[in-house]
Amino acid sequence: MENFLIPPDYCVILRALKVSGSLRSAGALLNSDPATLVRKFQVLASDYELIMKTGRRWVITEKGERVLSWLEESMARQKLMLDEKPCLRVASFSWLAEQKLIPHFSELNQLTRHKYHWVFKTLAADLEQELINGRSDYVITGHAPTDPLIAFKRIVSHDWKVIIPQSWKPEVSRLSEGALIQYLQRRPFLRLGPLNPVEVLKFEVGQIHELQVDGVIGIRSAVVSGLGWSCVPAMSVQSFIDRREVHALKLPTLTTDTVSVWWLRSRKDIAAHSKAVVSWVTSFS
Repeated sequence: MENFLIPPDYCVILRALKVSGSLRSAGALLNSDPATLVRKFQVLASDYELIMKTGRRWVITEKGERVLSWLEESMARQKLMLDEKPCLRVASFSWLAEQKLIPHFSELNQLTRHKYHWVFKTLAADLEQELINGRSDYVITGHAPTDPLIAFKRIVSHDWKVIIPQSWKPEVSRLSEGALIQYLQRRPFLRLGPLNPVEVLKFEVGQIHELQVDGVIGIRSAVVSGLGWSCVPAMSVQSFIDRREVHALKLPTLTTDTVSVWWLRSRKDIAAHSKAVVSWVTSFS
């Protein structure tokens, strides 16, 4: 391993000379023995050419001034790093971050007393590996983990909803459940990635749309645009339902998820903050 070309204690002495202006004053500033300080001044002059003797005074050379500039910059950057808040990283599905986590971020910041810099990461898959490999500190998602290395807390159950374009609402508003299902079977179903419709619906789908999207936000956008109908987590569309951008049907679905907070069991530092994160998620779930 390489050492510093100029030992750190010599840099401190050089800066003390710059601040105080003389060997005697530098010695007082550093609370250093004068004889020891003289020997180190001589090394600064002979070995590193950072200072030189002019008459009876020690002065800093041009090279010494350049080293001091680097030193001041390094000290300032070090102070910024030490003053910087520790970072905590939260991974989640993009729709959950968009609909729930980011809009309620101020509450999280208050619960943790503004002590942390938070990073939200929106991922489509491999949330367990995200924790195990140390790429994130928490996962907030719609189901429990399977790996025993991961600790978790279930917060609240949430269902899935069948959604249609708002423009279809007048046609379906008076249909019975059976007629409504027949109506949907004649229209394109927007499939969420590899998810089998049989796994989420209590009835069979008719035609599948040519468009397949691997994310809830993309499916939601397609329904808003009138391309077809789909079935998505209720939490991902509630604000769109409230704004009448999509319409939710009162049809039974098979899928119920549980919003959960995950963290790695071995991370005791992270476990210490988990109560605050769980409390935060509970407050808006």
